[in-house]
Amino acid sequence: MTAAAEVPIPGELPWLVPKRAVLFPGAKKTLLLRSEEEIAAVDAALAGERFLALFPPGPEGEPSRRGTAARIERMRRLPDGAVRVALAGVARVDRATGGLPKEGRAAPVRVAPTPETDELVVEALRRNCLESFRLLLRSRPGAAEETAEIAGAIPGADRFADWIASQLNLSLPEQIRLLETDGARERLEELARILDREGKLIELETRIQEEVSAALGEKERENYLRERIRAIRKELGEEDERETQIREIHRRLAAVRLPEEARLSCREEIARLKRIPVQSSEFTVARNHIDWVMDLPWNALSEDRIDLDEARALLDRNHAGLENVKDRILEYLAVRKLKRDAPSPLLCFVGPPGTGKTSLGLAVAEALGRRVARLSLGGVTDEGEIRGHRRTYSGALPGRILQELRRVGVRNPVFMLDEIDKVGPQFSGDPSAPLLEVLDPEQNRGFSDHYLSLPFDLSEVFFITTANSTDTIPPGLLNRMEIVEFPGYATAEKVAIAEKHLIPKQLERHGLAASRLKIRRRAIRRIIDVYAAEAGLRDLERSIAAICRKRAAALLRGEETRVTVGEEDLEGYLGTPQYFPEIKARRPEVGTSTALAWTPAGGQILFIEATILPGRQSLQLTGQLGEVMRESAETSLSYVRSFVDRHGGPPDLLDGRDIHIHVPAGAVSKDGPSAGIAIVVALYSLLSGSPVRHDVAMTGEITLRGRVLPVGGIRQKILGAHRAGIRLVVVPARNEPELREVPEEVLRRLEIVPVEHVDEVFPIACLPKPGRR
Repeated sequence: MTAAAEVPIPGELPWLVPKRAVLFPGAKKTLLLRSEEEIAAVDAALAGERFLALFPPGPEGEPSRRGTAARIERMRRLPDGAVRVALAGVARVDRATGGLPKEGRAAPVRVAPTPETDELVVEALRRNCLESFRLLLRSRPGAAEETAEIAGAIPGADRFADWIASQLNLSLPEQIRLLETDGARERLEELARILDREGKLIELETRIQEEVSAALGEKERENYLRERIRAIRKELGEEDERETQIREIHRRLAAVRLPEEARLSCREEIARLKRIPVQSSEFTVARNHIDWVMDLPWNALSEDRIDLDEARALLDRNHAGLENVKDRILEYLAVRKLKRDAPSPLLCFVGPPGTGKTSLGLAVAEALGRRVARLSLGGVTDEGEIRGHRRTYSGALPGRILQELRRVGVRNPVFMLDEIDKVGPQFSGDPSAPLLEVLDPEQNRGFSDHYLSLPFDLSEVFFITTANSTDTIPPGLLNRMEIVEFPGYATAEKVAIAEKHLIPKQLERHGLAASRLKIRRRAIRRIIDVYAAEAGLRDLERSIAAICRKRAAALLRGEETRVTVGEEDLEGYLGTPQYFPEIKARRPEVGTSTALAWTPAGGQILFIEATILPGRQSLQLTGQLGEVMRESAETSLSYVRSFVDRHGGPPDLLDGRDIHIHVPAGAVSKDGPSAGIAIVVALYSLLSGSPVRHDVAMTGEITLRGRVLPVGGIRQKILGAHRAGIRLVVVPARNEPELREVPEEVLRRLEIVPVEHVDEVFPIACLPKPGRR
């Protein structure tokens, strides 16, 4: 039998919507009511049979469809006009369809129906809920066992479920869901799920509390022991380690000159140290940060020592040739002497390996009297190596820039950044991005390292970067740098460098006196030609070192004490020659020409080979050519075909035939337009039958109209041609002013022919067709 049958409910009841409150049948609740509508509803109920209808708020603030009929047991009016009422839930009621009258007035309601259920299933669910409720009560401190006994004695599954729900701390949606559930079975099933969830939450809270209590207990024990140790040390007259370190930091901080922002940062870290145990890792992190801030050269500057005559003598003594580079450096020194606060230039030394880029940078530092900081960017793959890592990371340190400045102890060194052309985007970041801030004069006055989180002034640093080529330097960096070209050395320059620098240095390194070993000049030239035919000097120095090693071994075996090395002795010291001048072994050929290329290793020659064979009038290109070089070959073929047509050649010359162009050294990628003129000559030779001179090399870009356009790297290309044994070089006429940069010795040995149109090249590079005069 339902509660509605025991206590008759009127068909119309005053109603109200209590905020965040659901009253279940059989439960009791006290409400504090302040609004006029709520107080009017209470007065209307007291004037009748003391019944109210409480509808919980729905999702959008409207009253829910189901509520609880409640009887007012007590009512008290408070001095501020509010009313406190004690209510007892009686039965579930549904409001009539349609809208409700104004809150406080009577509204038609009806008692919610109770569907029939399986008594055995309901009893099983009741027992399950009762056991779960008992376990929940045991986990709550202060919960009386009598509460579980009261629950077990409640008659009826409906009243039991409602009473248990009223004892739980449920959310408002869960309370409304239980209130709106029809039937004792469905309500007990929902209640069983809620009790099971609450039990698991209680278990989790208990485990967490136990872990926290254990940790706090260990912490309190540790703090107690530390206090005891501190007291014992005090009695023995020993100082506390933390106090000792903090006192030392204060002493250093008072002695060092720091910007106010850096000094304030140190003081904040010291305040943190006073609250952290010495054994804590946080203490070490904070202490290291303070040490780094105080160790950096915030205000330490070395005084420039500028004497232009002495600087010129120093550069000439350490480096032969490179006159343009030396002049640029002396210009900077002159400006620096006139204006001490002139901004430092950002130089980029570009040239083949072994041409003295790094050593010349060190000579600049020596001429200025500055200290040297160095960083090789070839292995830098993470921007954190430049800008540092934040202190939250384990083992964090400042970036390599500030590490080097700390090492040299001044903030205006000559800073060598080697291999800047090797920097680029990596999977862990792009190091070129922080390098922009490091090198840009407009930004580096306040360079921010992630580890320090303080601005550091890099504007006094003289940055010099080195690269083998500008092609791979990120455009943002390249735009900020002044490029200084380091061309390869001519043979005479290499000989002079070997005699003045390399041979004396290697003799000293190998413990040999100059009187025990002499290398003739002709032997040095022979080494350069067949063992060290490169733009730089490294292979030459290695060859000289190999001779010195063999000479040192011979001395220890008791052989003759004085040796002069000539050309005929080189194979005994250095083995089989490594370079064979191909030009000497070649003869004039049809369809083969010689081009000049410029690579990061210096200038060199390339052979262009063309042949014609039966096919479908197509062009085949091989030799690992880039897109620009392929387009240059297609342009060359178009021009040669038009040239043949203009000069009365047979119109069906290429009908049913393919042309194949190959550039040997297929393992090396090649690209660029400067081989266009050589490709035209090879095709012209192929179609006309005229052999191409093997001792002529050429460079220049061509157009469809046959004009020869200027190209880059003229000096390096001419030096490469000289090393290869070329006698005549064809260059674009617009590159003629650059010939002034070529050493005089090379110009005397080579014939240089500037041309404006490719037609001028044919009579120079091609011999008459065999059989013609």
